[in-house]
Amino acid sequence: MMKKSIVKGFVVTTMALAMTGSILVPRVVTFANDGKGIYAEKNATIKDLDREAIVTASSANVREGISTAYRVVNVFEKGTKFHIDGVACKDGEQTDWYRVIVKDKESGGEGAGYIHKSTFKFADEQAEISEEFRELMDAIYNAQPGTAGASLKIQEAAEAFEAYAYDNGDDITASEIAYATENFLKEKMAENPDYAANFKECFEAVCEASSESDETIEGDVNYMKFVNGINDGIAKAMEEKEDDQEEQKDQKEVKCEFKVEKMNKTMKAAQDVYVRKGPKKEFDKLGAYAKGAEVKVTGQVYKHDNKACWVQVSYKGATGYVCTDYLK
Repeated sequence: MMKKSIVKGFVVTTMALAMTGSILVPRVVTFANDGKGIYAEKNATIKDLDREAIVTASSANVREGISTAYRVVNVFEKGTKFHIDGVACKDGEQTDWYRVIVKDKESGGEGAGYIHKSTFKFADEQAEISEEFRELMDAIYNAQPGTAGASLKIQEAAEAFEAYAYDNGDDITASEIAYATENFLKEKMAENPDYAANFKECFEAVCEASSESDETIEGDVNYMKFVNGINDGIAKAMEEKEDDQEEQKDQKEVKCEFKVEKMNKTMKAAQDVYVRKGPKKEFDKLGAYAKGAEVKVTGQVYKHDNKACWVQVSYKGATGYVCTDYLK
């Protein structure tokens, strides 16, 4: 089914495709070009999201495309709360541009606009980890199946979890619970890398004990909100650990074949260029720099003591590699 959203000065065409299970198929979006050829990003896919956000910058421009070259269609003031229904992706990678439905400040018409992540935070990212929540999470973790007194600890943790869900379910969203859970587990994983995996096993035992003692509990909205939120947080924490392990593996492979001489230099992308996990085109993409973007170079790559046409860079907190043919 084709849908067309029109805001004065631009047209956004989206293709709504089938959804299989929980997998969302990205919609293809073509951004209009004003004929001046200034838009590097003409095509992208939009991955569906359903999240609330709040502006943290002094103001946030909402643009008609995923670049500051596009016209500003609306402006959100600091503290403005708004809904995000998608994130723009380029070459399979998420960008920092998020889709919102807004009114054009000039025409008053409604359509899709795009806001940059640097200007806002997701509402669930504002969630703080309370001491009460920490105590609950500790109680769940201490209910280790197979240990001495496990049955009693699991039952006590189940009762504490049910009570906490009943008392707090109306004041928090599932995404806030997931965010708090993820951050709690990351703190613990800094000392114990297996903490999240162990916690998952304990939480499953606690949920099973709750359903056995009360067969109707899975029909309680607040209880299930916490179950789903904590499970989402566990999944995100474990996924990040897997990503870190993959990154370490990639870097180990790089070190075996290449040497990097440290340096500190700023260059610019002469054109759109990929950042890869290793200094060869065979390595997976980590992201990309747009033409004109500043590139923080942290090392020169050598292969067999010969200078290679690759440099090591710092990209969004990660180590990546860029071919110097595309830098200046």
